[in-house]
Amino acid sequence: MLKKLITAENCRQCQICCQYDDNDIWDAPFFSKNERDAIPPELEQDITFIVQKELWYPRLERISASDYKCPFLSSVGCRLSSFKPFKCAIWPLYVVRMEGKVAVAYSNVCPFIEDSSEKIMRILGSSFFDHILQIIESNPEFIEPMRSHFSFICYLPIKSSQASDNRILSSGDAKLGGENATTRIGCDNVRK
Repeated sequence: MLKKLITAENCRQCQICCQYDDNDIWDAPFFSKNERDAIPPELEQDITFIVQKELWYPRLERISASDYKCPFLSSVGCRLSSFKPFKCAIWPLYVVRMEGKVAVAYSNVCPFIEDSSEKIMRILGSSFFDHILQIIESNPEFIEPMRSHFSFICYLPIKSSQASDNRILSSGDAKLGGENATTRIGCDNVRK
């Protein structure tokens, strides 16, 4: 999904997004039920999933006392290929709750990401962010909290009727706009 931003070869060589320690185990992959059901049986042999709040988490493999790796990671990269879950397919980007809105942010952990929100938006283009919005509208459980090492890219244009759904925004967040209004800040202004 992000080949315009990061090459597949860079990802295969790095694999930082597929390995975790006790401090970032929160970033382990998760799957929706549909994503999990789409995995071919031969790719998930000997993998145990833990279900929490509508999401399926593969049990990570321990590689040392405080280090783990995704069970789908092989020596040549991810075995899931086109079956990667949304969370992995958009990494190092995240869909997050921020200031009462839904935003896209990026992690500065990825060594290949450009440190410029404007450049990321320009490279990916508006159709990418439209696609992200469609997925989030159907899967609000994919929205994560904003973290201190994330950098803001843009807000997603969530319609106010969707924003009142507590699955889209946390219960304490404000509605976005009037009854039929759409908040459009950032992502919808992207030009290719």
